[in-house]
Amino acid sequence: RACKEHLSAFSVPRPQFEAESGSGVIRSALSDYIKEAFGEYENHNSSKLVQRIIQYLEENYDQNITLSALEKEFFFNASYISRVFKLKTGKNYSDYLLDIRIEHAKELLTGTNRSISYISDTVGFGNSKYFSRIFKEKTGMQPIAYRKFGDKNQC
Repeated sequence: RACKEHLSAFSVPRPQFEAESGSGVIRSALSDYIKEAFGEYENHNSSKLVQRIIQYLEENYDQNITLSALEKEFFFNASYISRVFKLKTGKNYSDYLLDIRIEHAKELLTGTNRSISYISDTVGFGNSKYFSRIFKEKTGMQPIAYRKFGDKNQC
């Protein structure tokens, strides 16, 4: 009964049998139904997991976030996290995190007069030379030029 209640929440259509259906037909139909329902359940749960990871990245982008750290935070295997995150977002978690950091850096560059080194540390890069190189790769501009011109000078 509990299984039936949980499975009824899914959109997978319940299997239909004829009264005279043999046990093999019933077993096969039920097996297919359970596989589809649990597949939908995993899809739903993996979407929730990715939403939680994104929120975590947004709130902790300034920290050193590794797959091992995500594994410990969310109690899922690192390879599962990596695979599901890429499947749901189209990006690796590290690329997603990098984009978050660059966006926050852009805000700090145009909204404050803080040093590039300070901004680099604040958004989680630490090394300002590495930050400048990655910033230029992502935006096409050095951080100092971005501060001066913002998005106006991008190609």
